Amino acid sequence: MNTEDAIWPRLLKLIEEIPTVGVSSLIGSKSLERTTDLVSDLGLTGDDAFAFMERYAEEFGVDRGDYDSSNYFEPESLWIFPRLRKRKPKLPITLGMLESAARDGVWNTERLRFLSLVRSAD
Repeated sequence: MNTEDAIWPRLLKLIEEIPTVGVSSLIGSKSLERTTDLVSDLGLTGDDAFAFMERYAEEFGVDRGDYDSSNYFEPESLWIFPRLRKRKPKLPITLGMLESAARDGVWNTERLRFLSLVRSAD
């Protein structure tokens, strides 16, 4: 097995270690696919998302490139004022995108978005 073949199982193991109740319960009832979205399918946001992406980049040696967490994840916020916060549309962030960035060794938003669109059309 070469290193690229090992990326997907290592990524799944990393996902399973996310310390949130929502993700843990979802994983048990749902199979993880390359089209699985970290936010809409797994509920990853805020500090948990930041910590996960830091760990992911370190684990797979992915250079930050043009990665900007605010493009994908909502920040932690006070629940008292959620309507006062301006929200911008979020980009999808799928397991397939994480796998591709791990293969490339760098986060390239346009390339990853293109690849995710191609995968979802299949």
